[in-house]
Amino acid sequence: MALRKCIPAVLAVLFAGACTGGDDPFGPGAALQPGETLLVTDAPAYEIRREDVFHAVDFELTYRNTLDVAVAVPACHSPARPMLQKLVGGTWVHAFSSAELMCLSAPLVIPAKRTHHFRYRLRADTYEVERWSEAVDGSLEGTYRLRWWVGVRDRRADSGVGDPLPEEYAVSNSFELGER
Repeated sequence: MALRKCIPAVLAVLFAGACTGGDDPFGPGAALQPGETLLVTDAPAYEIRREDVFHAVDFELTYRNTLDVAVAVPACHSPARPMLQKLVGGTWVHAFSSAELMCLSAPLVIPAKRTHHFRYRLRADTYEVERWSEAVDGSLEGTYRLRWWVGVRDRRADSGVGDPLPEEYAVSNSFELGER
């Protein structure tokens, strides 16, 4: 008899829990703290090195997928590279993107609650660097961040990558960048 009385209460708790955002990967548990980023660089400052006719910066990056769903990065033999954004007058503006191959292969999938470490070498020739600095604000020196194309994993999508994540889940911490 006591068991029969408990069943409605247990069912109510189970159904209530199932209806509180179980399909929402951005639910309360995934909320970021102010200043927190999921894409983290290995240093607070970098120098652009000259390598013959190229300029280069090497990053060690970590992406922490704190969401309850797998995320994916589109790929063409390797995951898409992050793009560089510069802080100009309080606004993040596009500074530089590496050329990407045009094909589809299996995306990089980062399972829920997992971390992915990778290296990114930003490499640009002198002409590209001059265009980048002129187009933004006339200087390479400044505060930057990286933005990665990360989406919710969607096996039904042609690329295996669904809708892009909101900006706060796709950008790195800020860092200083200067010339040597």
